[in-house]
Amino acid sequence: MTLDIRLSVCDKTGQKCFDLGVPDAEVVLLESSDERITAGRTDATGKVTLSVREAGPGRAIVTHPLIEDGRKEVEIAFPAQNGELSQTIWARLSEDALTGG
Repeated sequence: MTLDIRLSVCDKTGQKCFDLGVPDAEVVLLESSDERITAGRTDATGKVTLSVREAGPGRAIVTHPLIEDGRKEVEIAFPAQNGELSQTIWARLSEDALTGG
């Protein structure tokens, strides 16, 4: 499965927005029982490809300093083995990144 980690960035008015890929973000996949399945890091464009053994519900946890609160967690449905899934995970840019802190 391929995950595309993107940051949504808007100007102060909220009228002009764009998105950025998040390079070198850590992505961890967990089963619904919180058992860790696999992990990886995004490439320069914000994408990571990970393999799972079984289809079913789970979670993806993405961590990176540019992401609001340092992490984003989402529910995800894993495809069957050798199945394909491409999903984009959106996160907000952290306030520290906006203010230079």
